[in-house]
Amino acid sequence: MRFWRKKILILTMPALASGVSLPAQELTQEAVRAKVNEIIAFIRPQQAADGSFSYGGRWYKVGATSLIVLALRSAGVKKSDPTITKACNYLASHLTNNTYEEGLVPCALEKVNAKKYQPRIKTSADFLLNSQRTNGGWRSEEHTSELQSHSF
Repeated sequence: MRFWRKKILILTMPALASGVSLPAQELTQEAVRAKVNEIIAFIRPQQAADGSFSYGGRWYKVGATSLIVLALRSAGVKKSDPTITKACNYLASHLTNNTYEEGLVPCALEKVNAKKYQPRIKTSADFLLNSQRTNGGWRSEEHTSELQSHSF
């Protein structure tokens, strides 16, 4: 998959750099909304019974779930939607030892209900602050390991 993306990019770069314009289709608000609704309909059944989403494996479920919440909220899905509720319940009850995932959790939960999820958001913030290296960067783990479950 990565090979083809790279190949497409390499093949299209000269045309884009030379100023050649590609034919454009008329893009209407209705067409955009229809595509967004199609994507939302595709995403919903991908949710696991525990409320999580994944990249197709067992790693980074907290990160994937956070990104899905952000995408759905950005697409106009209501905070009270069952998919959002289940995903946020999953995020609220799963901690990781991964800066990538813990950095995404507050972003997602804030888009839904920052006050309700404030304890979980603070847990992520504390973890990130404690994970900072002396050079100013953050440590990164290869994969997630759930440390414990909490109920917020």
